[in-house]
Amino acid sequence: MGKLKVQTNWLESPSVPMGGKFLMPAKFTVVYEDSAGEPGYEMDFEVRNGAPECRAVRISSSADGSEVQRKHLRMLSIDDHLEYAVSAVGMVIRTIDPVSGEITADNARDDAEVDKLIRQGRLARAESHRSLTDDMLREVAEIYRANVDTKPIEAVAAHFDKQHRTAQLYVKRARDAGFLGAALKGKAGER
Repeated sequence: MGKLKVQTNWLESPSVPMGGKFLMPAKFTVVYEDSAGEPGYEMDFEVRNGAPECRAVRISSSADGSEVQRKHLRMLSIDDHLEYAVSAVGMVIRTIDPVSGEITADNARDDAEVDKLIRQGRLARAESHRSLTDDMLREVAEIYRANVDTKPIEAVAAHFDKQHRTAQLYVKRARDAGFLGAALKGKAGER
């Protein structure tokens, strides 16, 4: 059986706001160490624009342990590990001095505060993923139209550095928002 822990350097990684009532270290790492010869892993997180993001995942086996297999990758739920970390190192703001701006905060005191921390982490992540503005959808439509005779979805994917499936979603959202006409059945273009 292994051990899960959260590491952060509070001196090198100052606290940053996550929502209006919570603080998180700017950077932290979730570490899993296995004592039974199974691979261990690390997940690096960083709070950017008020939302915690996974920035790196490393998995490795010990010299005398088993190899890394698919089953080990399946256990790497970023959301579950992030929630664990938020509950372990997230802090609740207790007071903010109106003159100096000095913040007093400490760890969650009970399960209800832990639940609020976790909900705020989820909310901050969800809001950070809502990035399809009208300006972006207009740009999707322009790129699509400029490449309608070749491969418009691939052009959108390349322009935004996204997977084909995500580019299809962007085009659908641009159609839904009225920036592109209805699709032509079986071929690229619009009505």
